[in-house]
Amino acid sequence: MSLDQILNLGDDQIQSQFSVEFSSIPGGGDPVTISLRMDQEFDPPARETGTYEIWYQGQKIVKTSVVDATEKMFTLNFRIDQEWKTYSALSKWYSMVYDEEEGTAQEDAVTRTSFICTAYGPNKTPKFRMKYKKVKIKKLKVGTFNNQEGEPLRAEAEFIYLNYEEEKV
Repeated sequence: MSLDQILNLGDDQIQSQFSVEFSSIPGGGDPVTISLRMDQEFDPPARETGTYEIWYQGQKIVKTSVVDATEKMFTLNFRIDQEWKTYSALSKWYSMVYDEEEGTAQEDAVTRTSFICTAYGPNKTPKFRMKYKKVKIKKLKVGTFNNQEGEPLRAEAEFIYLNYEEEKV
């Protein structure tokens, strides 16, 4: 293998060159503001197929099945602004999913949206998109208050989704 072959492979995707965005926020809220407040990592869920086992003469053979075994969840962390707009929008969405006072929920169709993670190349050119469809908030938590820190307060939100597609741009 030569140095020329390595150089001709093309540039590597840099981890920090990405953006995330919701197509809308059920219940209101600015999806652009929420996207900008998500300034840490996004760890995409692994795609996984189901398996089954066949035993023959003391040997185990593992085969893939036609079952989606993906854990359809992801977590995002957000900086909370001083006006609590980001958290309030997520909290309102969560209240649509489950009303803690009444023990009820709004229809599934009105509590779901889309989420897109875009990877960028040179000059912020979109190169690859991961689209999560029918996304719904599942969990919302305010971070830890700390008298010794000067860092922003954060919120953690966990989401579920129905299906996934990817697109090379």
